[in-house]
Amino acid sequence: MPGHLKDCYLSFVASLLPVDSPCIHCANPRTHGHGFYPRVIHFEDFSEVLCIHRRHCPTCHKTFGLLPEMVAPYQRVAISVQDAVVSRLGSGRSYAKVTESIPSPLGPLSTQTLKRWYVRGAQQIQRITARFTALVLSAEPTCLIPSIPHSVRDRTVCFFYAMGEQWHDVGGYGMSAAWNTLRTMVYLFSPSVSVNRVSYGLTPGHFP
Repeated sequence: MPGHLKDCYLSFVASLLPVDSPCIHCANPRTHGHGFYPRVIHFEDFSEVLCIHRRHCPTCHKTFGLLPEMVAPYQRVAISVQDAVVSRLGSGRSYAKVTESIPSPLGPLSTQTLKRWYVRGAQQIQRITARFTALVLSAEPTCLIPSIPHSVRDRTVCFFYAMGEQWHDVGGYGMSAAWNTLRTMVYLFSPSVSVNRVSYGLTPGHFP
């Protein structure tokens, strides 16, 4: 909904303390606000200009941006849109059909754009499926492994989204995109966030 994202993001920024956003370059635990820069984020039905908060590290003197969860670094189309594309393609829908499913003002999208999103998303899902499944089962041990037909384009992609939908039903965060899940994994399991630019905007506790 236009305006809602901006209000939520500004409230999040206003609540930040120096220890809430460690430096992604040197892992210094304290950083400070360093202005904003504009980013246009495109959703299926509307676009919104968001002023991204920049943080400054007093130790290494570098800056980094805190992106909201719905946009990945260097991307302008919301993760939810890219997520929907990857899910539809993984289930076997043609590129032409998926292109038609993205309405204006954002669509129609080019086949090359869809292929780029799909390859990147599928690769991320391949890397995180085992740990994602472990997180789902640790949160809800009775969650059943979904039965995926063999006729789909990519059973691993379909498995990821099917498990995500089940986890969402029990109050988890499974509907977050592959990118968000990937950077959460990095945040939780990496020995240092200093070398992981995908940790933008994350705080501990995103997953149970």
